[in-house]
Amino acid sequence: MVEIRILLPDKNTAALEILNITLQNAGIPKEKIVENIEKKHTFLSVFFSNPRQALSCISKIKGLNLKNTRFYMRDLKDSQWKTLWKKYFQPINITKDICIVPIWLKNRKIDTTSKKIYIDTSVAFGTGLHATTQMMSRLIKKEKGNFCNFLDIGTGSGILAIVARYYGAENIYAIDSDKKATKTAKHNFILNNCPVKYVKTACFPENKIKIKFDFIAANLLTQDLLKVKKYLVASLKKGGYLAVSGIFKDNFPLFNNGFKNPRLKELLSLKKNGWHAVLFQKI
Repeated sequence: MVEIRILLPDKNTAALEILNITLQNAGIPKEKIVENIEKKHTFLSVFFSNPRQALSCISKIKGLNLKNTRFYMRDLKDSQWKTLWKKYFQPINITKDICIVPIWLKNRKIDTTSKKIYIDTSVAFGTGLHATTQMMSRLIKKEKGNFCNFLDIGTGSGILAIVARYYGAENIYAIDSDKKATKTAKHNFILNNCPVKYVKTACFPENKIKIKFDFIAANLLTQDLLKVKKYLVASLKKGGYLAVSGIFKDNFPLFNNGFKNPRLKELLSLKKNGWHAVLFQKI
């Protein structure tokens, strides 16, 4: 395993977003990217299985010409990787009444009265660490008991689908364009006794699900949300809910203008760490 750590000065969240999008556009799965903000630095850690992939990534980063950006590469032994990942992934309350717990802590006493969701993953996206995952969970909670058919687009580790199950979803459909993500999600559904109707590796709207949904969760990048807007609306029942996130603050005006639809009523907008999430209802 090879780690590239990219350091940005002064909590530079705009440069962080540029890096995130560039890396994903270069074919690096979002689950291999760990984002963190500390007192003095914002940084991304990107993980690769071999040095050649890492060097190719460094070349792309250099081409961005980001000022005051530093990065370094290091080899990680399996034991180092496991230690590093456990440092990143600790129990976290994703809502006031749900705590995300990494599977390796299942037998350890966790000081919480919240419902525990156990996540087994070696990837970053969908652990509950990211602001977008936390906000989406809050939007799902807001409509607790008001939905039955639930679609999770870009399911990652399956965490939002499991959250939805806790808040009343009965028929869960989950899709992701990455095979490793859907494999991880299937495992986590079993781990949490979360029955699902459908888990597939597919791109929305090419998933060919014909039913209408009471709630759709789409945690995607801004441009992707705009591309599939009409399909999202078409897949909702009248009165159904649509929660979207993955919208960085610099892109929010673009999203706000481009996502307008006479059949969508905005119910709630959240923001955290420079990211936005919005809940709509189809009218």
